[in-house]
Amino acid sequence: MDILALVGSPREAGNCDTLVNRVLEGSGAAGASIEKVMIADLNIYPCRGCMECRPTGKCDLEDDLKLLLDKIEHADALVVAAPIYGNHLPGQFKVLFDRLVGVMHRTDNSVPGKLTSYSRLQKKSRQLLLLAVAGAPREESCEQALSFLRRVFLPETNGGEIHELRAIGLSAKGQVGMNKEELTELVAKLTVSEPEEYLGRMLARNKCYLDGAYQLGREITRQ
Repeated sequence: MDILALVGSPREAGNCDTLVNRVLEGSGAAGASIEKVMIADLNIYPCRGCMECRPTGKCDLEDDLKLLLDKIEHADALVVAAPIYGNHLPGQFKVLFDRLVGVMHRTDNSVPGKLTSYSRLQKKSRQLLLLAVAGAPREESCEQALSFLRRVFLPETNGGEIHELRAIGLSAKGQVGMNKEELTELVAKLTVSEPEEYLGRMLARNKCYLDGAYQLGREITRQ
């Protein structure tokens, strides 16, 4: 089984990257072939709005889009991770999707008032795992991004299950992977009334997210 992870964060070793690595550890331990793509490392031009891709599924811009599309088509499971910027995706990730939807989907608007998207890719069941990572301590901060990603990738699942992980309250780079000593230093910089209790909650939360990511990595491999 081939697992492809798309990391929408521009920061290596950040919270998105750390959680995706944990997912892939779980998938790898379950016997899957794994690959991770950092979107910030790709050369993706912004969409020009020419609409040529709509009837043909082809884009004339020469960059890394076709390479990525081939990887998505080949994958048996997709892991898509996004940091939350202003309650939505970061700009560089949205640039990718502006380009991707026209070559990955065809649309049917023959029924008045209804638009249906169909995948142009090889029709096979694909598992989908969506990760949203927010600095804010509110799960609702993740909802717009997750809703968008569900709509984008639903046609590619072909009946495969969709899993989601919301990781909130992670405002420092790589916080989810910090050990007790590192978190203690972080808490010392904050204004909290009960630092020991706060530290305990942070440690428990990190473990919950990391364990959850690992188990989801195994879960998408078993499907």
